[in-house]
Amino acid sequence: QFSLQLNRLPNLGTGPAQPMWLYAGTTEVNRSSLYGGTPLPGPQPSLALQRRYHVTMERHPLACLPTSRRVQRGFTLLEVVMVMAIIAILALMTLPFFAGNTARTQIKESMELADLAKRAVATYYASTGQVPANNEAARLPEATKMVGNYVSAVTVVDGAVNMKFGNNAHPKIKDRLLSFRPAVVQDARQVPVAWVCGGRPVPSGMEVVGTNATNLSPDALPPECR
Repeated sequence: QFSLQLNRLPNLGTGPAQPMWLYAGTTEVNRSSLYGGTPLPGPQPSLALQRRYHVTMERHPLACLPTSRRVQRGFTLLEVVMVMAIIAILALMTLPFFAGNTARTQIKESMELADLAKRAVATYYASTGQVPANNEAARLPEATKMVGNYVSAVTVVDGAVNMKFGNNAHPKIKDRLLSFRPAVVQDARQVPVAWVCGGRPVPSGMEVVGTNATNLSPDALPPECR
């Protein structure tokens, strides 16, 4: 794009002459004078004006301004589809994060039932020096009666407390197990029982009793059970 500089020449008898500028294109800003804002008669000079003025080509900084046609340009169908695809991919990437948070929250809310079973096992061990073999030995209700909003059963197996998730639990943890195993100091019943959640390491100087039956995915486990 270029601007046309109209330099004043001697009057040829067709009226007073004035120095004016003409910009390439037909937008309103291109119809104005560079200095003083003097408007031009139109987008192109008439034949009479062309004879009156000497026309030279000069590149002008305003030529880099976007035209009205470019400003009004919209998105193409391909661009819209690409943006929608990127948004969908980002949404799919965030779904596991929110699912994991929901599952961990439900596990924490279910700990009350596990704590009830753990207290019963600890009491039995403090009295006998042994761990109970099942719910009945620990004087707990049947496994299927120890239920909650997200728990369908709590089972004691050789001292280990296995909590099974169900009912309104998130699909990520439904029908899965989380185990709590007692860790004890042999021949020292006075030492309180420590509990090992999931696959956590056993405290030094203690022995763990029971089998870890945890089958939850690692990202669903609370931090204290990883």
